[in-house]
Amino acid sequence: MGVVIGDVIQVTCGLSWEGVSDMLNVFYVQKTMGDEDDDIDVLTDLASGFDTVYALIQAYLHTDVIFGDIEFYNITQDRPMGAVDWPTLLAGTGEADPLGIQSAYQVDFFTGVKRSRGRKYISGGMAINLADAARLKEDTKGVLQDWGDQLVLGFLVDSDEYLVGHIGSVSGLFISWKSALVAPLISTQRRRKPTTGS
Repeated sequence: MGVVIGDVIQVTCGLSWEGVSDMLNVFYVQKTMGDEDDDIDVLTDLASGFDTVYALIQAYLHTDVIFGDIEFYNITQDRPMGAVDWPTLLAGTGEADPLGIQSAYQVDFFTGVKRSRGRKYISGGMAINLADAARLKEDTKGVLQDWGDQLVLGFLVDSDEYLVGHIGSVSGLFISWKSALVAPLISTQRRRKPTTGS
């Protein structure tokens, strides 16, 4: 069986701080329009979509940030779908002094559902992206806002539509994101060693 309307897919976007730490971001997408598609078509379409979104912030990630692969799991059908390389992205392109390994940009996502909010951390930034010791520069906030807004829009490929969101901790159901907001201060996120817990 392929991917059909209503299916929820877990998408794990794999990046790493070269040789030091995994930097995984897990997203959930739900197919809301279109015909049944083979897994390979869905993987190709969604990988292209996330590649385009992450390209927005590539220059705000240090060159030591490496793009690994993107893994897919069909939550609804409870089965793995496979993994693919990032279509175009290989590494960040920023060459200024990197921030500490635990420092991360933070983007919050709102759903309109009470006590149900998404949050994503993006590590690999640089000191040049900060106005002072903690506050993000306005241009950095703007780029991160674009990143979040594109995720809120989801992905439309031909007649297939996919919305991005998360799984509600209470309902256990998919909840789509309606808006995004960048945290004005750099955040701290505990990192994990490569191949550990990922």
